[in-house]
Amino acid sequence: MPRRVRVPGPFRYRELPSGTVYVGRNLFGYPKSPYANPFKPRTKTPEAHAEVVERYARYLRARPDLVAGIRRDVPSDADVACWCPEGWPCHGDVVLRVAAGEGP
Repeated sequence: MPRRVRVPGPFRYRELPSGTVYVGRNLFGYPKSPYANPFKPRTKTPEAHAEVVERYARYLRARPDLVAGIRRDVPSDADVACWCPEGWPCHGDVVLRVAAGEGP
């Protein structure tokens, strides 16, 4: 079952597990994904992350081109990687749902 994983660390892009799709911002040598969340949390808390994840879902609902791109570029059986802490809300979870054919 596809899951969201945390990136292994700065400048370690090549250490992502094979088949994992990076969906984060351009940080520490990682290239910006077209599916990166354009909304940044105000604070580093799960609640702030949940807020920007909901904003990202609304953003995708207004951007059918990005939904189509996710379904084209992110295999439904692929893991996705982002910088969000494990167990916290993350836009990568929205990307996984969309890649699986669900709505944002």
